[in-house]
Amino acid sequence: MILLSEFLNELVDGEGSQVASVVTASTGQLNPKKVNGIINILNAALTDVFTRFLLVKTEVILKTKRDLCIYKIDNEHIFHPDTNPDGYVHAAEPFKLLAITDVRTLNEGITMPLNRQNKYIKDYAAYQFTLTDGYVPARYNGHSFHTSGYSTLRTPLKLDDSELVLSLRTGHPRIENIPADELQDFDYDSVLIDLPESYRTALIYYTMSRLMNAKGAQNLGQSMFHDGDNYYRKYLQECELLKGSDTEVSEVADLQQVFRNSGFI
Repeated sequence: MILLSEFLNELVDGEGSQVASVVTASTGQLNPKKVNGIINILNAALTDVFTRFLLVKTEVILKTKRDLCIYKIDNEHIFHPDTNPDGYVHAAEPFKLLAITDVRTLNEGITMPLNRQNKYIKDYAAYQFTLTDGYVPARYNGHSFHTSGYSTLRTPLKLDDSELVLSLRTGHPRIENIPADELQDFDYDSVLIDLPESYRTALIYYTMSRLMNAKGAQNLGQSMFHDGDNYYRKYLQECELLKGSDTEVSEVADLQQVFRNSGFI
């Protein structure tokens, strides 16, 4: 874990020590008025890092219905018996979706084809037998599921009512801006960045790339460059080092908690 205070201190004492978007020139200390701007850039950095690395993998249950083929996988459709009884997504907690990576049946654990053009039939006789009422159980489904955008799942036509497990690549919860009247005395130790310490340098470089690009381009001979471009290259290099050091982690949400929350058990 990285404390927001640690991130800001490193920014102030290191790469951002001479940047007006970070420090107050007269004191060399963090400028409270600039903190929310830094947090906005940090959120963009976290989204980029979580897109590049498989850091959190969440599993949710999708309950499909006959003749409904398009499902929006997001927090608005999480089932709750009181506040959202029509929700079809069963999750242990809200999530920030980046991609749907896998679909499988809940009971049999059979992986469904995803974003494929071809179809496969494992048990053709059983598959044919299911067509008597025109709907196919997921375990005999021979057609691919498809994602339309990062958060929409399209199921095959004539899929019977099904309970499916979706594996999701999920991102870091957004770090909220601090109310203006709290900036001066805010406890930055109270905010956690849910990443291993090894990612802190990458976050610093990404943040600096955005802060410095705001200054605009400068001329060097015949070329044009941003100071931020140099930091972005450093960021990409740091990401390559992180990939090479095998620092990726995978955290799978506890399906038992999903079951308990949704009344499966």
